[in-house]
Formats: sequence, structure tokens, C-alpha cells
Amino acid sequence: YVLNITEKATADYQISAADIEAFEKAYGEIKKKSFFIAYTGWSRFWPDSIRYRNEDEKGQLRFPTFSVEAVEWLLKREIVGLG
Repeated sequence: YVLNITEKATADYQISAADIEAFEKAYGEIKKKSFFIAYTGWSRFWPDSIRYRNEDEKGQLRFPTFSVEAVEWLLKREIVGLG
């Protein structure tokens, strides 16, 4: 499965359980042993390593990711991979 969140994805965006729920409403329940990928569009910054890594003043990299809540939702679906 591929969840496209390019329109929401900011440096601090965390994919939520609500995002996963909306995906399932549109495409059906995520099946066991599936691989689930989020397409954030962050690859558009690949040519510029500084923008892609997006380090803050503490050296922490910042880019869209999954929230703990979303990962827990997906684990209940018994997925085998996340990207």
C-alpha cells in the first residue's frame, strides 16, 4: 500500500491514525502481511542535501514521519513492513 501525503507533508508532519483510517475508508482495510509506504514528496529536496536533511539548530533531522499512533494502528493490521 502507498499512502500519498504530499499535500500535507511538512518537516514536522507526523502521519496520524486518522490518515490511516481515511486511507482504509477509501481503499479498504489493510491486509495482513502487507507492506505500507508513505509517499511524502520529500524526495523533491534530494538534489539539495541541506534542505533534504533539514537539520535544526540542535542537529536533529526534520522530515515527515509516522506518528506512534499510526504505527500502532498499522501493527494491529499485522503488516510486515513500513517505509
